[in-house]
Amino acid sequence: MTTSNGYIWIVEHQSEIAALLQQAVQALGYQARLLSSGGEALAALGEAPPVLVIADLHLPGLSGKDLLVALQAQSIDAPVIIVAGSEEQGDIIQAFRLGAADYLQWPMRETEVVAAVERVIARDRARQERDALVKQVNEVNATLQHRLQELQTISALGKAVVSTTSQQALFTKILEGAAHISRSDAGWLLLRVPRQNTWLLAAQKSLPEAYARYLHRSWNDGISARVAAAEKPVLLSGQTLSRYAVLSRVGKAAAVVPVRTSKDVAGVLVVVRTEAHPYTSHDQAMLTAVADYAAIALNNMRMVHVLEERARRLEHMAARLQIDEQIKASLLSNASMVLREPLNSALGYADMMADEHLGSLTMEQLQAVEVIRQKLRITTQVAEYLTSLSEQDKLPSEQNAFVQSVVQSVLPHLQFVAKQRKVTFVVEFAPDEKSVSFSPAHLERVIEAILVNALGFARPGTQITLSTGYDDQQRPYLHIRSQPQELTPAQRRRLLKLETQGLLRSTHQFNGVSVGLSLARKIAALHGAVLSVHASSRDEIAFTL
Repeated sequence: MTTSNGYIWIVEHQSEIAALLQQAVQALGYQARLLSSGGEALAALGEAPPVLVIADLHLPGLSGKDLLVALQAQSIDAPVIIVAGSEEQGDIIQAFRLGAADYLQWPMRETEVVAAVERVIARDRARQERDALVKQVNEVNATLQHRLQELQTISALGKAVVSTTSQQALFTKILEGAAHISRSDAGWLLLRVPRQNTWLLAAQKSLPEAYARYLHRSWNDGISARVAAAEKPVLLSGQTLSRYAVLSRVGKAAAVVPVRTSKDVAGVLVVVRTEAHPYTSHDQAMLTAVADYAAIALNNMRMVHVLEERARRLEHMAARLQIDEQIKASLLSNASMVLREPLNSALGYADMMADEHLGSLTMEQLQAVEVIRQKLRITTQVAEYLTSLSEQDKLPSEQNAFVQSVVQSVLPHLQFVAKQRKVTFVVEFAPDEKSVSFSPAHLERVIEAILVNALGFARPGTQITLSTGYDDQQRPYLHIRSQPQELTPAQRRRLLKLETQGLLRSTHQFNGVSVGLSLARKIAALHGAVLSVHASSRDEIAFTL
């Protein structure tokens, strides 16, 4: 066993014992230093520390036990072996209580000394290795704990980016997280003002009042603009930091990190330490991660601004559409009002002429007057229908309707057309009707579309039957059955596929105006209903809602 420059102190006043101890120590490859008293040993403490101390319990002046106490007081870590007589068991026990590592009893052999020295030094080395390992484990644990705190801070920042609605609160959290993760004492976050060559102090931490008063105002710290232009982080300390007045007045070490969005550098994150502890590459990596979250937050805010602006535009468009609908309704109402008075007047004169109140007419003149009367009645019906359309937008936007009530409101508008075509309506309503989840205005348009098409294809002299009821699952339904005239294959195909238009007319007759069956089916689907057409035979077509 050897040691480089390792000394073992032998504190012994008896030369015979000292010589034996020296011989044993040197046999192990150590250098022995002979000291004759405890005072000499204390005087030598300022020199290189010993690997081991072998001291007699009964030294002149300062005893071996006093030397043990003195060595511990001076924080000397070297183990101590005490030398005592065979009858001094009590003193040996006291020495162990004072910190002795082992003991030798005189008289002794050299082999006993060698064994004791090897045993104590091996034990002391094991203790030192254990202490070093414990220290290393503690350092690793402290590092891991700090890394865990860094991850928790990064995670918290990520959650804050997606959950914090206040822009100022978010910027403050980002800056606080950056300061915590880098163990900084102060800091600030600057944001670029769009279309201007200036920077806004968006958030600050522990800045002097002279600088803190610039919060939410334009501010130049002398370094951020340069870092933004270079788009690279900068770590500053010592003479390099002293070049920047703001940084040198706040602290002694600084880290400046650009906040890069997808388009440009939108901000700069600055943290400062008041002590001269320079930032490391690991600190830079962590601050870059924080800056990335700040960039995400800025991108999110830009998207929110875009969406808010789009929402405002859509609201404006909706308001314009509503006004346009009101204008359309007003124009339809005014047009119908303008038409009805002259039409009614002309119809009155035609009736008087047909009844020969204005004089006798020839047969040809009576036929002409009758045609005029029919056309005027049709035109009057169209004017009345325009009136009903113009009043549609004035109806309350209810969400429930009664099918029977809607049918009864639609039929009167079509009675003139039905009478003209010699078609009658037959109504078979089920008792105890329940309301359906359907806008009354939309339901009226759907039923009107069905009846207009049923009238348009009905044979003169037939019936159109309307019946309500409930199916096996207690869902309400409306059946409208009609007996059609001879249809061409194309007409029949278009009807069964719900492809007819809303305006039905024949060569000499107007049959009504409504939305098309295709649109009616879409309206029904909007409310969870199904519109279908079936031809059970060539003599009947059934509409089911």
